[in-house]
Amino acid sequence: MKYFILSICVGLLVVSCKKEKVETPVVTPVTPQLKVTVQPVFGAENLYIDSVYTTTDGWDVKFTEVKFYLTHWANGANELVDAARFDYTESGTKCFQVDGAVANFGALTGNIGVSTDYNHNDPSSDFSSTSPLNIMNANGMHWSWASGYIFVILEGRSDTIPDGIPLFDHTFTYHVGSDTYLGSKNFPTVNWTAAGDALHTAEFKLDLKKIFDNATNPIDVRSEYMTHSGGSEAVLTQKVLTNFLEALTAP
Repeated sequence: MKYFILSICVGLLVVSCKKEKVETPVVTPVTPQLKVTVQPVFGAENLYIDSVYTTTDGWDVKFTEVKFYLTHWANGANELVDAARFDYTESGTKCFQVDGAVANFGALTGNIGVSTDYNHNDPSSDFSSTSPLNIMNANGMHWSWASGYIFVILEGRSDTIPDGIPLFDHTFTYHVGSDTYLGSKNFPTVNWTAAGDALHTAEFKLDLKKIFDNATNPIDVRSEYMTHSGGSEAVLTQKVLTNFLEALTAP
């Protein structure tokens, strides 16, 4: 009996001395993401919807809508995003967030507006339900009557009577669209800032003071206050587009 008890004790000792099996934790790879933001400003001040700013001419203005489309933003063969819509009122400074590695996008080139390969497609059926080009997501940035998208929308009110009474009874509406006014930007260097374990952000700036106060291309909001990109509005439309492209700068 004593040998039986001894064998049991030895067996228990051997079992207890065995190393516990250490399981290797399963690490789920995290997909790196890139986020592009655009901060509207008016000169040295951050711009806010319905806040009042003063042009060099002395006219008070306030913006009610700041929207634009981007298409085919890429670095060479590496495309970062095929289409995105910026809407300051709806989404704040966020333009888009997609999968991507910083190493692939040290520079960016792309369209301001909707490229010709997309511009005349059927917005109801040719784009997925999540695409910013789908009519359900366009938020007023498609001309059904012109079969195309509005590339840039800048709207607001102004006070052009220097009497100290803030009436703001004068509107301005700049709608840039049609293939003729497709703009492009080239950013040779884009600085990405780490914003989390797998997220990097590039913060672009849009200086809307430059829409009006451009040294070579000024816009007088008193007399140049509306364009829908029609033939008779070509001069003002081109001025708005040119000034907008200059106003958008990289971080």
